Amino acid sequence: MQKHILWFLLFHTFTHVAHSKHERYCLKNEHDKSTPTHENTAEMGICQPWSNYSCCSSKTAQYITSPGELYIRNVLYNQCPHRGTLSNKCKRYFQLDQCFYLCGSMFLPWLVVTQSANGTKERWRGIPMCSSDCEAWYEACKDDFTCSATWYPSSFGTINGKPVCKTECRKFKDFHPNARDFCETIFKG
Repeated sequence: MQKHILWFLLFHTFTHVAHSKHERYCLKNEHDKSTPTHENTAEMGICQPWSNYSCCSSKTAQYITSPGELYIRNVLYNQCPHRGTLSNKCKRYFQLDQCFYLCGSMFLPWLVVTQSANGTKERWRGIPMCSSDCEAWYEACKDDFTCSATWYPSSFGTINGKPVCKTECRKFKDFHPNARDFCETIFKG
């Protein structure tokens, strides 16, 4: 009887560990970790919720918490300085998105692998979002200014290596009439 219990416990433990490892995954491109590990919660800044199984280092999390002017490569946080700065409440949602994208490790079902002239690229696509989170993000940003319906590098140009708008600045709500459109469109690219 004890032998059967031991085998059951070993099998259960093995399948749990194998299942956990299958669900935890770090993108194989811009991340500074190849596998998710624990980071000191106190050093993760705004990205604290991702500290247990983080794909980003605390250094990356600190950069997200106190970023420069770039949201991601070729995309400025403050795209329309002549219309005012991006509000802190709106910027915070984009920062949390960076934590989610760079530090998150539970999104293997939404992994998309693409081939390009630059090689293989992995990214998360189509991850579901709670409608209440989407509504809150939209409400935080709808009256702020942007110059693109999508915050994706190809939506912007560059002059002397600095990102520039390709179109006129308008409020988020002028690009996105509602929260659903905002959440389904902002990262298309």
